[in-house]
Amino acid sequence: MHPLMHVWAGDRLSEELQKQYWAMSGSILAASIPWEDRPINYRFQRTVAPHIESCISLCRDGPFISGDSKSSRANIAKEFASIYFWNGRHENARELLVKALEVQRRFYGEEDLRTIKTLTRIGDRYMELGCHQEAIRLGETALKANRQILGGENQTTLELMLGLANYYGR
Repeated sequence: MHPLMHVWAGDRLSEELQKQYWAMSGSILAASIPWEDRPINYRFQRTVAPHIESCISLCRDGPFISGDSKSSRANIAKEFASIYFWNGRHENARELLVKALEVQRRFYGEEDLRTIKTLTRIGDRYMELGCHQEAIRLGETALKANRQILGGENQTTLELMLGLANYYGR
């Protein structure tokens, strides 16, 4: 949104309406980010990053995401983290993912596929940042939980095994 629109909305809308519109725009922004965990269109990344920053900075009810956040906020945070990561803001991405994981653990538990996927994503980020031991630890945790839920022959379990083997190979 254009900066003048932000100022106008802050002056003209009640705080409750601002929160509603903020939640809607954050959801729409997160939905515009491709689900694949890989680099996306560079121009899109650069264009959407300031909007994400603005959305996060407009969160007036505390930090953008914390252990007390709703699960939908965790999903938004994971998508925002992808853009941060691909724009070189690795620490911001890691922080959002770790907080999203905390929320997912509280809502869904340790042995939920959504929690495991976030755990895997954090492990991938650690590996890409050179934090090999932490990445291996997270990868092992994710694999163990995934194996318990889906079994050892499941495609996702096998993909996690391959990812962990790549961690060990580095």
